[in-house]
Amino acid sequence: MQLVCVMLVIATAGISQAAVTVNTLGTSPQKAGGISGIASTGATMAGMNVTFNTTDTQVWGDVGSGNYGVAGTGWSLSVPSASDTYIASTDWTLNVTSMTSLLIDAGTGNTVFDALNGSTGTPDSSDGRPFASAFVTSLPGAWVVDYYGPVSVTPNAAVGDLYRYMLITPDASFTGELTFQADTDSATTAVTPVVPAPAAMLLAGIGSGVVSFFRRRQWV
Repeated sequence: MQLVCVMLVIATAGISQAAVTVNTLGTSPQKAGGISGIASTGATMAGMNVTFNTTDTQVWGDVGSGNYGVAGTGWSLSVPSASDTYIASTDWTLNVTSMTSLLIDAGTGNTVFDALNGSTGTPDSSDGRPFASAFVTSLPGAWVVDYYGPVSVTPNAAVGDLYRYMLITPDASFTGELTFQADTDSATTAVTPVVPAPAAMLLAGIGSGVVSFFRRRQWV
């Protein structure tokens, strides 16, 4: 019962930063086998999917000049290949034209976002750093950053520090360059969706039915 209460707080928490609101949401729960590194860099995040304006999805990789990232039509995002994303001086650099949303799926690169500052949270994940940007907070209007897809590390339940997805939504269509900071950790396995309990029960029921059927067939 105590765990349920904690997750409800996680799902509704909001951290206000002047023009930026950072939310940690409990939707689309995920799981991973473990955390292998807390000093994730641009290079260790290879394989992430990044989607610009809901339609243009690119795969994170080596983009040259000592950076890893993605580049699409009218936009790009990069992080230095050897820089630890936990360090405040490590910038994610985003260049965009008419941006309405940016979704980073870290899980496809065996990576998770660590959005909890001041606590180690999940074992082996250490302290984290949520989205922050001095540039964004200087803009008019209200930007929203949603972390969702809370990640549990087998065999433990999610504690609300690790997330698979980060969605950045500007107040209005944005054109220009901005930098931000966001911490990531490396996972030992692929990050995959948690099978909902009803579905798991249904699968178990089907499996039991199949076993019973074959047992009956043996007696015919």
